[in-house]
Amino acid sequence: MNQTGFVPQYVNLNKFYISFIFLFSFCIFSLYLVNVSEVSASDPTLLKEIDVINGGFRDLRWGRHISDCTDMVYKAHKQTSGGNVKIYKRSNDSLILGNKINLSKIEYGFLNSKLLFVVLKTSGPGNRKVLKETLVLRFGDDNKKEQAGNLYWVIKETNVVLQPNSSSNDSVLMLVSKQGLSSNYNK
Repeated sequence: MNQTGFVPQYVNLNKFYISFIFLFSFCIFSLYLVNVSEVSASDPTLLKEIDVINGGFRDLRWGRHISDCTDMVYKAHKQTSGGNVKIYKRSNDSLILGNKINLSKIEYGFLNSKLLFVVLKTSGPGNRKVLKETLVLRFGDDNKKEQAGNLYWVIKETNVVLQPNSSSNDSVLMLVSKQGLSSNYNK
């Protein structure tokens, strides 16, 4: 095996998980350091898939047990300080968000078998720009916080974090259960 070829492959395979760990840590850090007031949706007709009333994404609500999700396909397992996180994808998931944003990936994180977060990834500068603009229209420019180049909003039961990457023209959007972060879903 060519040792020099293995390292770049390993790094490419783990970029998404490195982003996930960074965003997850960023969300936890933000909750403790910043006093963020809850906001409501500025334009509820945009990004209806993000449920700001009940908390969740599409037809899945925060805290839903993995056994109730028949279309999930297991991808990876991560042990975190908060508990046992398993990453899944849906077998028939639409990679279109808000009828106009093309996604390259959607993954679902379950902490102790309960839905804790959803990670969506875009590719290309056009999708990155449209996603950012749509999030600002939906959740408000005045309500967004910015830290280390990331944008975030706290909307009722959901933390919304956008991590744009101008060098790769990708973006990662992370939706995280506010309650799940505080309780660790240990029950």
